[in-house]
Amino acid sequence: GLVHRLDRETSGALLCARDFHGHFAARLAFAAGQVRKEYVCLCSDLVPPAPALLEQPLRTLYRHGLKWRSEVASDGRHASTELQRAVHFRHPEGHLTLAAVRLNTG
Repeated sequence: GLVHRLDRETSGALLCARDFHGHFAARLAFAAGQVRKEYVCLCSDLVPPAPALLEQPLRTLYRHGLKWRSEVASDGRHASTELQRAVHFRHPEGHLTLAAVRLNTG
């Protein structure tokens, strides 16, 4: 059955279990904070080669009553994200960077 949907507000990936034991173990891992969310992102700029820890307060913005996006705001909740550049490309229209992003919170 369905265990979790990553990025529910977008077309995020689904995590499904094949049986009850797998479903229970996966739900337990989420509840215990043992699951890491890691993404591969294509950035339209140059990302520095050194790993970075981004820590900013984020506030959720809503559109038509649904979560729309987040923005940095002093009244937001603490958010921690790790960023690691994988590959940098030069493109005639600018820089492109492939990076790994790990959400520590959120």
